Amino acid sequence: MMKTRFEFNVRGYELDSFGHVNNAVYLNYLEQARWEMFLENEEWGAFLKKNEVFPAVIENRIRYLRELTPFAKAYAETLWKRRGAYLIAHHKIYNQETQKLSAVAECRMLLLSRERIIYEPPESMKNMLEEE
Repeated sequence: MMKTRFEFNVRGYELDSFGHVNNAVYLNYLEQARWEMFLENEEWGAFLKKNEVFPAVIENRIRYLRELTPFAKAYAETLWKRRGAYLIAHHKIYNQETQKLSAVAECRMLLLSRERIIYEPPESMKNMLEEE
């Protein structure tokens, strides 16, 4: 099982007219959490660079549970799995101060070349991820 954690702070410009984080901003947090995983995992990052492939989001589903407010400290925990050629990221966003769950999401991705050719994850990557 592969699990990652990405910490962040809510910034003032991310708020909507109700004074909490705009719904679309949550997707930015989750995108950054995914990129951090690829950057931190040297083998995965090297595979992307060598093969000139990129994780392309095919589907995002998100459910908002509690708002995040200005300057809150928060984090995204991500459980990584795979389904065939798909990489699946199961995200949970928490308010770090209250430890309450703010949102849950699932993101499906494929590894694509610039020519839009789908790449299978390498065996070493597959071995790190539980099949779903």
